[in-house]
Amino acid sequence: MTILHDASGARTTIASPDALLHWNATIEQILAHAAAAPASLAATLDADPAFALGHAAKGLMLLTLA
Repeated sequence: MTILHDASGARTTIASPDALLHWNATIEQILAHAAAAPASLAATLDADPAFALGHAAKGLMLLTLA
């Protein structure tokens, strides 16, 4: 398995380059407080449903809505 690194240089468990592109967009949008962050995260999880950090980020996003 190839180890992919995100835009910040951190190693990830993402399975595909497509999912990594969505994840990098998600990171940038979260840091910018952009309204598009949830959609990017959804695209990340659609591209790699087993990406654990993506599920953790989704849980944190949902907690902020509570």
